[in-house]
Amino acid sequence: MYFESIIGYKSIKLELSRILDQLIYPQKYAALGVTEPHGLLLHGAPGVGKSTLANCFVESCNRKVYICRKDKSNGDFVDEIVRIFDEAEKNAPSVILLDDLDKFANEDERHRDTEEFVTVQSCIDKVKNKQVFVVATANNLKKLPDSLIRAGRFDSVLFLRCPEGKDAEDIVAFYLSKKSFVSDMDVKQISRLLQGRSCAELETVVNQAGVYAAFDGRDQVEMRDMIKAILRIIFKAPESFEEDARALPLVACHEAGHALVAELLEPGSVNLVTALNHDSFAAGMASIHRDEFYFYSKEMMETRVMYLLAGKAATEICYGVVDTGANSDLSRAFDIVHRFVDDYCSYGFNKFVFSSSPSDEVLDRRDSRVATEMENYYNKVRRLLVENRAKLDEITKRLIEEKTLLGNQVQEILKCS
Repeated sequence: MYFESIIGYKSIKLELSRILDQLIYPQKYAALGVTEPHGLLLHGAPGVGKSTLANCFVESCNRKVYICRKDKSNGDFVDEIVRIFDEAEKNAPSVILLDDLDKFANEDERHRDTEEFVTVQSCIDKVKNKQVFVVATANNLKKLPDSLIRAGRFDSVLFLRCPEGKDAEDIVAFYLSKKSFVSDMDVKQISRLLQGRSCAELETVVNQAGVYAAFDGRDQVEMRDMIKAILRIIFKAPESFEEDARALPLVACHEAGHALVAELLEPGSVNLVTALNHDSFAAGMASIHRDEFYFYSKEMMETRVMYLLAGKAATEICYGVVDTGANSDLSRAFDIVHRFVDDYCSYGFNKFVFSSSPSDEVLDRRDSRVATEMENYYNKVRRLLVENRAKLDEITKRLIEEKTLLGNQVQEILKCS
């Protein structure tokens, strides 16, 4: 394999290895009538490792490499694009790396036929079948013209997702291996807390944990440093917490409701629950692990609806007041149930909105069923919390005292309550 130093992305690396093999050993493919590939485009969110993979690719292909990035004003940059392609053609076999191709022109998704993109397209056509291979990276594929990224110009267009599961664990373990850390560091727990986050974010969190340990005068990074770094970097929690004696019990109860219902319906799903502020303004948060099979399972989606409603239900059961901090939870829960009723036709076909101008009768049927189902889920959640009131009170009490609990701490509370 050509990408042994890069962690994760097994299927992506396999495809890149095949392309590299074609460039390095063209004779064996030509013997079967296979033509040389023309281009490769890697796209995905910032920080997922596109440039790392692209650089590894071009360094491995045993060709002269030309790198093109937007570092000049528009007119001069167009000339630079042409110059680079001309040089690559003269020194073929060669490879050109167009880094951040979607930033070559400052246009939106509706205006993609800019001079820069037209120039790249014509240059690719000019070097076609002249042993010039083009590699490009992009964050937003929608900013690029369809004509530019079609087969024949970019034969392989590969999407890089944020690392999950075992890949995320391996990446976290790799970054931790560069630091001194205690033996009880829970890599699996950390990677779950960082689920859906880019490689760059994973690296930043681990480094920030080291900063906290060093600032405190310790020579080892501990789990508490990792949790603090995750709260600060990922969830934007403030460095210091000014406790509001009036709000804290309500926030703790709301988040305890989320955590309890999540654990009761799907044991082991809670990553972390906190009464601390996050995202600079929101009070409290519960991080719940979402299975990769989630979008294929109505049962898992129903569990999420009930988890989302649990904060409001817990606050209203314990304090008898309307929970004014549940707006975001309700919005997300309604969105899921709306999909059950309309998109998935879970409750019959007569609520499906198939027309761009649906009748009032159809809309009323749909909205009425959504509201009815939301009431049903909410009532189920209330019963679940009432039946487990002692557990709810204990999680709330611990949150008030400790502010943040990991999933294994929540699970331990449930065993002892």
